[in-house]
Amino acid sequence: MIIVQPDRLDALNFIGRAIRFKKILGSVILIFGILIFNAGAQEGIEAYNRGLLMEARACLQDSLSDPDETDFLRAALTTDADSAIVIYRKIVLRSPESSIAKRALDRVRQYYYAQGLYTRAEEIGETLGDWKPPRRRLRQPESTPPPPFQLSATLPPQPEIRAPKPEETILE
Repeated sequence: MIIVQPDRLDALNFIGRAIRFKKILGSVILIFGILIFNAGAQEGIEAYNRGLLMEARACLQDSLSDPDETDFLRAALTTDADSAIVIYRKIVLRSPESSIAKRALDRVRQYYYAQGLYTRAEEIGETLGDWKPPRRRLRQPESTPPPPFQLSATLPPQPEIRAPKPEETILE
């Protein structure tokens, strides 16, 4: 048994409290840091949903948060569909039960459908079950920019195609 003198007992109590305070402060800082970094990816997803792609890309570059949300945003902003599908699959395999994985799986389903692989797209749709994508639009219909070309019901005249005359054909 260790016998401690009364004046040293106060010092030990003080040290014990200081250690507990340091642990609590470290936990608070860690939680605050996680919330700050997670907010960056969440802001990026929300910016993407509103159609603010440049803001979403900036949030992606600043984000060090949930890798699934960051990867989803990276895949959504890429222009190469095949590389986006690889990223979406990685998200689904990493955390299959999360809502972001369901959204990524829906993107894979849409890709297969666009490629004409209707059976495969339907199989993926069945695995999604009752899940529905968020009811958000990228842009409101009134703010959609006009197409870069003029739509019209008339077709431009086609050049006349004529058959060659017999004297124009060359036989060897």
